[in-house]
Amino acid sequence: MTSRQGLGPYGFDVGQSEKGSVLKGLDIGVKGMRVGVQKRFFVPQRLLIVPPELAYGSKGVQEIPPNATIEGIFYFLWS
Repeated sequence: MTSRQGLGPYGFDVGQSEKGSVLKGLDIGVKGMRVGVQKRFFVPQRLLIVPPELAYGSKGVQEIPPNATIEGIFYFLWS
């Protein structure tokens, strides 16, 4: 996955939300994504809408306010 805010790719193993190293909503959202090239420049992507209870909840974090829904297009990258 990559960040549009210039932070570069963000990698994690599916299932890491149980350890607290990734948001539960991201963990659930990427499970069905597959690596594969159907066209020369095909990059699998998915729109994820993560409700607060699967994101930061009532705490918020840094610039993300409490009870925020996180929405974004996530790209599945591989090397």
